[in-house]
Amino acid sequence: MTLQKIVWHLPRPGSLYKGSYPLHFEKKIKRYLQGRLLHLFCGSSNLGITSDIKFKNKPDIVCDSHFLPFKNECFDSILADPPYSNELSKELYGTGDIKPKTWIKEAVRVLKKGGKIGVYHWYLTPRPPGCGWSMIIIILLRACHKPRICAIFTKNTTKQTTLEEKCS
Repeated sequence: MTLQKIVWHLPRPGSLYKGSYPLHFEKKIKRYLQGRLLHLFCGSSNLGITSDIKFKNKPDIVCDSHFLPFKNECFDSILADPPYSNELSKELYGTGDIKPKTWIKEAVRVLKKGGKIGVYHWYLTPRPPGCGWSMIIIILLRACHKPRICAIFTKNTTKQTTLEEKCS
């Protein structure tokens, strides 16, 4: 499978919520993340089944994305927009440290085999265990603003043997 690469130039957010997606992002990403969508770290977004740690954002599910209250493999796709650093997590959202390995493991756990997970961030997210690369979307914003990257991965449909399992 060839890794698809796309560039979008999107205008500033229509929302005043700090950390909102650029205008049109949610409409465009729905083309690639389909079916029953879980939206982690949703903030003010209402795309999919929304999940956020902050009650005031009015998500469908109030929870910590490091410990998702869902059964294994129950979502077709996942979109995650985590705080970009521990400092921003505390400063902007008043929450604790972000543990990428932990929340990504949880996201992969609740994702169906063959499902897609998109991670919106400042940097290119490493490939989650049990997933393959699908697409990279570069989002250019206005001048003097860091671009964003939405890395999209597909959960493998076959069980992969871990190094520990091979050696035991």
